[in-house]
Amino acid sequence: MKNNIALIFIGLVFSFTLSFGQNKAKDEAYNLIANDVCKMIKKEDFSSMSLKQKEVKLGLFMIQSYGKHKKTNKYLKNTKFDDMSLLGEEIGVKMAEICGVEFVSLFSGDELENLVDEDVVDSTDKTSDEVITFEAIFISVHNDAVSYIKVLDDFNKEHNILILNDFEGGKLLKKENIKKKFKVSYEEYSLYDLSEQGYTNKKVLKSIEL
Repeated sequence: MKNNIALIFIGLVFSFTLSFGQNKAKDEAYNLIANDVCKMIKKEDFSSMSLKQKEVKLGLFMIQSYGKHKKTNKYLKNTKFDDMSLLGEEIGVKMAEICGVEFVSLFSGDELENLVDEDVVDSTDKTSDEVITFEAIFISVHNDAVSYIKVLDDFNKEHNILILNDFEGGKLLKKENIKKKFKVSYEEYSLYDLSEQGYTNKKVLKSIEL
């Protein structure tokens, strides 16, 4: 029994060490590319470029740096990137840390606003226009970074329904209505889930009524 526990403990320590090492290797690789791109933007005149041209130019800089380091950096050499746009997003975060002022100054206020709006639209795409309605018992409401409610359906299954937009029936979400049955309507959106490391369908509240 003691030997089994020792083996499990060693396995857990090894898994944690491996995960930490991979994260560190990834961080170091992305820092290499971000540093390169930060140096490149200092030598380029972006003043007459459109927003799309700036995005393309930054993408070319990133690919150029990625190609340079792919043969020598172990993480880049052994990692297959199916979606280069996701890599670009992570490099952009690193650039904000490394050369924040130079990076942000490439864009006007309107361009920055457009970039934010594009990100919001891309990350909250509705999977369809269908509104799904079902009866459920209201359990709780959570006001976290993203607010959501918990409800329990007729089959005793719990659902988390996100609150991302205005919805009908907001005044009903109070303590005295907990454990009461509601008619809940939601739409499905494709949202990034950190635990899944990708986009998954999430329920987004449309309306709620007694």
